[in-house]
Amino acid sequence: MDNNYENPLPETSETQVPRRETTHPFNSGNLTRITGRMGRLDFAILTIGLSLLVVLIQKMLGINPFYIGASVYTEDELISDALIKQGLSIGISGYLVYAFLSIKRLHDINYSGWLAFIFVIPLLPLGLLSGLLAFAGFIIKAILLFAKGEPNTNRFGPLPDGNHRNKLLILVGIIFMIILVYYNLFKEAQPIIEPVIEQWMLEMQQQ
Repeated sequence: MDNNYENPLPETSETQVPRRETTHPFNSGNLTRITGRMGRLDFAILTIGLSLLVVLIQKMLGINPFYIGASVYTEDELISDALIKQGLSIGISGYLVYAFLSIKRLHDINYSGWLAFIFVIPLLPLGLLSGLLAFAGFIIKAILLFAKGEPNTNRFGPLPDGNHRNKLLILVGIIFMIILVYYNLFKEAQPIIEPVIEQWMLEMQQQ
């Protein structure tokens, strides 16, 4: 006589019910490790927020990033060499943090984190190669922002936290803030950098 209670239920496949990480993606322990995955929305919040933080630190130190860029095309001292070096060091530090954060986003789309080195190589004095890799890095940045992650557990771990509550609002707020900050910085630098831009465009036409 068969006993239905002795027949075990079929096990549910892990691929049928994707497992998600329970650790919050913005937890300090989660942010400081390179293992695991990061969703595109979390990545956008962290990296765009990082850009905002870098600009705010520069502004607090009296450094307008537009002056740094314009100083390359003019012999006039728009900003002291000390401030240029300080501003560049802050920008490079932020760029290295970005490369670190990109490792987990690469994992999410099932690519090796070693690919993040493409963001570091353009900082080296390699001439044309640095320029080509910088362009390739720009394309990869766009992919990291918009590419959808693996829908199930992959070789780098389970799905990242899928809780999107308030995250879109946070992202919109960060983007609004960074646009506002850059607009104010541009307005501040406009009387000085406009002649530099005009001179640069004139030299380009003459060539």
